[in-house]
Amino acid sequence: MSPSFQAVLNFLSSDTQHTFALTGMTQTGKTDLLRQIAEHLSRNGQSYVILSPNMRLAKMNTIDTKSIYQHLYTSLDTLPIQNLEPDTFQLEAPNEKISTKTFSLRANQDGENCVYLLDNAHLLSNTSFTTPDGKKFGSGKLLDDLFKFIDFENSKRKAIFFGDPYQIQRSDILIQCQNSYALPLPAPNSPDLSGKLKMVTHLAHALHQHHFAYLPFIPDSQLSIQADNTAAAQEILSYYQNDNPVWFLTETHGQTMRFNQWLRSKLHLAHSLDAGDWLEIYVWHEENKTVFSGSLERVLSVQASKPNYQKLKGREKPIKFHTQTTTLSGNAQQDVLLEFLISEKPELDAEMATAVNVWQKNQSKKEEKEEIVSFAYARYGYSATVHHAQGMKRKICYINCAHSAGKHSEGYFRWLYSALTVATEKTVLLNFTPTTPFDQIVWKVQEHGVQSANQIVFGAGWILPEMLNNNEFDFSSCLQMHFNQIANSCQCHFIHQSSHPYLEKYCIETEQGKFDLQVFYKGNYRISRWQHNASENQYDVLIKLAIECTAQSPYTPIQKMLLNHLRQALPDWKLVSVIPENEYRLNITLLRQWQERVQFKMNFGEQGIVSSIHILAMTDISLAAMLKEKLV
Repeated sequence: MSPSFQAVLNFLSSDTQHTFALTGMTQTGKTDLLRQIAEHLSRNGQSYVILSPNMRLAKMNTIDTKSIYQHLYTSLDTLPIQNLEPDTFQLEAPNEKISTKTFSLRANQDGENCVYLLDNAHLLSNTSFTTPDGKKFGSGKLLDDLFKFIDFENSKRKAIFFGDPYQIQRSDILIQCQNSYALPLPAPNSPDLSGKLKMVTHLAHALHQHHFAYLPFIPDSQLSIQADNTAAAQEILSYYQNDNPVWFLTETHGQTMRFNQWLRSKLHLAHSLDAGDWLEIYVWHEENKTVFSGSLERVLSVQASKPNYQKLKGREKPIKFHTQTTTLSGNAQQDVLLEFLISEKPELDAEMATAVNVWQKNQSKKEEKEEIVSFAYARYGYSATVHHAQGMKRKICYINCAHSAGKHSEGYFRWLYSALTVATEKTVLLNFTPTTPFDQIVWKVQEHGVQSANQIVFGAGWILPEMLNNNEFDFSSCLQMHFNQIANSCQCHFIHQSSHPYLEKYCIETEQGKFDLQVFYKGNYRISRWQHNASENQYDVLIKLAIECTAQSPYTPIQKMLLNHLRQALPDWKLVSVIPENEYRLNITLLRQWQERVQFKMNFGEQGIVSSIHILAMTDISLAAMLKEKLV
């Protein structure tokens, strides 16, 4: 039995706990675990209900799943509730007074010990909203209604929330549960993961550790970068010209609108709505239930747009809006509200929404209809914000990675993680560069910084690993033991000669002969400098000694991470001196050959993002440009 399953069983057997969060990144087995729990409850004769944030996601599940709206609310309209429910992307109404229908919270007829299994719980919101056409569900706050419906206080019911904690969150439900279990993250470089999943895993680890200094790019057949935006535009256009829609994902609604305008002009779609357009459905009223919110539909034909007018109190002129009778490729037909389709904001402004609502009511009275005349609400299906696209799927996605929060922010990492979960076949990144600790550096070069190699610090800054937690030890003996441990890898033999205050003297035996090494240290036992009489053919041994001692010295996790990144970015260069001046500043010497060195101070913050590098000394002026080129 897996630890996660056992944790759920422990929760189910508890008499005091009512809510449980089972969290994990994408593709780590949450759905399989949900199925196992459902089977366990069924075998034990316990009632349960599987709920999804919306009907579209419920239909995608391979096990019997209901929309949470379908289960909680009573339909007061003649239309089926699944055609009216808000999807995860639905927007907060600018004014609750425009609501025309309220779907009441129904009485709970589930068993007294029913267990609710809520899939994709990170998409559940508690923000007050109505649908674009003015429909309201219960109090307007979904999670408040859910807890009222379940009624934990007066029953033995329980709720298990299955969610992804690394996605953009719609509420804090995953961290508010009484108990929880987090599925372990896979290793970022596991050979079993695809390139895209490796990148997603890197993002998840960064979000889990709250470290946003580093994000690599790991390409494969499903993930690529297109550095040429002109070429990317041509690729997207070509897809649509061949009737193969792709999705352009970006940060803001304004960016999606500009992209829609550009693409539609290239496809010669001149009017607000034309035959051949692709629409994403928000609200569609239809008896046959063939069109659902979130679906991507091709426009088969359109009739001429019709202007409509509605007077409002306090306005001299009536509000004008337009509708257009639209037939989709499956022959479903309805009047589409054009102002919503082309709105430059995510929602209609309050005045327009009120005018449309009043007009629909008045029109229903004129036509003597019991039901309010309803319009379809749709947006162009070419582009969307990542927030809007959460929980949805498209075969191919192009992601505009330019983000206002900056590459080193939690907002960007969470946003990109969410974006990478949308495409099922291919993802192309635009305006993307890997995130490194070095991409925000301010550079400074010391005037008259060119010096001879012997003037540049070598072999300094390190301490013995065992001295961190032990102030009572024989430094001379420990140093000798340390040298003996690294002797074989350095191809030499250490002979201790004498000890002095803040100085240890050694004779080093190598295949090229002997030389003397004097090791100076400070009161805190940190090595301050080396002095030697090695000949040129013995320099390699000294370099190996400096590399080993520097590498084995203890550092803070952030310091260690930065030194590892330096090694990766500069594989031909060796760290031969690292002096921690404080927790967030290192004095570093890099060496490529004995006579080729550069010394610099590196300042960084708590996240490990390097703010500045001050080059103090170098054996050649060109090394400053080289270092900048390699790190930026």
